[in-house]
Amino acid sequence: MASTGPSAPAFAYSPRLDRALALAAIAHAGQERTGTAVPYVMHPFHVAMILQRHGFSDDLVVAAVLHDVLEDIKPERPGMRDALADTFPEMAHAPAAPAGFMASLEQLLEREFSDGVTALVRGVTDITELDGRRLTSREKRALKLEELRGPATPAAVLALKAADAIHNARSITNDLRARGLAVMARFRTGPSAKLQWYEDILRAAGPRLSAEHPALVEELRDAVTTLARELTMQLGQAHEDVRRELEALDR
Repeated sequence: MASTGPSAPAFAYSPRLDRALALAAIAHAGQERTGTAVPYVMHPFHVAMILQRHGFSDDLVVAAVLHDVLEDIKPERPGMRDALADTFPEMAHAPAAPAGFMASLEQLLEREFSDGVTALVRGVTDITELDGRRLTSREKRALKLEELRGPATPAAVLALKAADAIHNARSITNDLRARGLAVMARFRTGPSAKLQWYEDILRAAGPRLSAEHPALVEELRDAVTTLARELTMQLGQAHEDVRRELEALDR
């Protein structure tokens, strides 16, 4: 009998992953990728696929699906609480106040997906307030980068952040090729700051991950390098176009 290749597991379906996908879909309902009509939930799904393809654990794949839930869920969004309660009945008793609601949501993550998964999600969730003051995007990124560089940060958190950066960098590159530099106007930071962020993630995660997960580090490096080349080319072309326009005006 001819070989059919490696045998598949008897059961590949994961109830826990199914629940994570449901929670992410509800939490990100109505949310779109910045400046596009693409449903935001495609991002965490894709981050999970990147990690799965690199052979990471089920815990990390589930955490990837959920990695933006704590940052992005809006309990005040019409229908959000009802949708959550319908799928996760314990959320029907979540407090109305935002702080109480978020505490209930974190407890749900722990019960449904484990303390380990919840810790991974917290590990990539931005700190939004400090000493009662709401932080700017720059301050949030600086704090997150400091955490990523710290020796106490688990390698799994670095892997999750690396996969997050891979998908974001690839998405920007694809949009640049399709629509040009105008896509950069979607973001609060300019092209150089956006690229610097991904380079910083590579520098923070690369040394810790390179021994056990060199392929993930190489994919991140390629994503960042490809984005840098595309930005350099398009910015250079834009500069040349402006120079020609100025020369034409001087004639």
